[in-house]
Amino acid sequence: MTNLDKAYSILPEHYRQVLELRFDKKFSIHETAEYMNLETVAVRNLQYRALKELNQVLTEVHRDNTIKHMR
Repeated sequence: MTNLDKAYSILPEHYRQVLELRFDKKFSIHETAEYMNLETVAVRNLQYRALKELNQVLTEVHRDNTIKHMR
């Protein structure tokens, strides 16, 4: 399992869903909003928060893996 896979699995479901729709399935903001039954501004905010959280979790996972390899 890659660091990205580990970090992704830690994210809350609604964060994973918005990232999957936007980046894996290539949905537009409007399509994602319709699918998730949200306003487009809510999808933009959710995507921003999901990417921010993913970055933080990736940093932690990477740090944990680095420490394990140093032992």
